[in-house]
Amino acid sequence: MKHPTQDQWLDYTYGEAGATGRLDLEAHLAVCPECTRQLGEWRATGGQLDAWTIPHRAPAQSKASAWRWAAAAVLALLLGLAAGRWSVDAKQPREQVAAELRGEFEQRLNGVTAQFSLARQQDQQVTLDLLRAMETRRIAEDASLRESLETVAVLTQSGFQQTEQQMRSLALQTDPVALPAGYRSN
Repeated sequence: MKHPTQDQWLDYTYGEAGATGRLDLEAHLAVCPECTRQLGEWRATGGQLDAWTIPHRAPAQSKASAWRWAAAAVLALLLGLAAGRWSVDAKQPREQVAAELRGEFEQRLNGVTAQFSLARQQDQQVTLDLLRAMETRRIAEDASLRESLETVAVLTQSGFQQTEQQMRSLALQTDPVALPAGYRSN
């Protein structure tokens, strides 16, 4: 069963529901004991609130109390202002605050500068370490390349020498008459 909302019940209770809405809510009350009970509790609570009255104080007593509080507040304010004026010179706090702010600013600036300098030194050290590592690697690669080139040169020279010996051997073994017809010697 779908129950009406609290807003609908409030409109019904205060006679603000339309004719159709009022008839629908009365029909619902006829079949729903839960809503009937709830509406009864609300009406009873409303009746109790209507019967309740605020106790009145004597007007003279309330005004006297308010005047006493106001006088105490004004007195406290005046005492605070006077004590503040007599205890501190007006120029001194500004100069003191300005000096403190300058000192704090310089401290923070020095701290930031020191951190930046340290970070810069660390960055330079890392860069130098990388450059040294690259130089060491380059030297090792150059040495390896040189060794490889020397090996190639030695093998090439050995190959040339073998080829020269083989050519001499062939030249000694070959009869000049046996050369092909199209071959000319210079």
